Amino acid sequence: MEPALQTLIATVIVTASAIFAAWRLAPLRMKLRLLDKLHANPATALGRRLERLRQGVLAELTQGCGSCSHSAQHVQKHRALSAAGEERDEARVSGAALRRTETSDALRR
Repeated sequence: MEPALQTLIATVIVTASAIFAAWRLAPLRMKLRLLDKLHANPATALGRRLERLRQGVLAELTQGCGSCSHSAQHVQKHRALSAAGEERDEARVSGAALRRTETSDALRR
């Protein structure tokens, strides 16, 4: 009984891994078509899960990947870095202006 159980468990693990890998590597449009063919019923837990999955695929399809400049994540990160850089530049400029003022005041004395 034990070798049969081990074989069954190994088969389940390998099958689940293959399905997961196929899903992750599948193109987004194919994922969307597959989810549309399943006709998920939102009244059931499985239907709600499939609908959430479909919304995630749609979001990926419309936002692009993280490596291109059209990605929402990339734009948000770029804006945050730009804002931080501008604040640093303003502090640097105001510090330089303050030092110039102090230097000119010291030279006048």
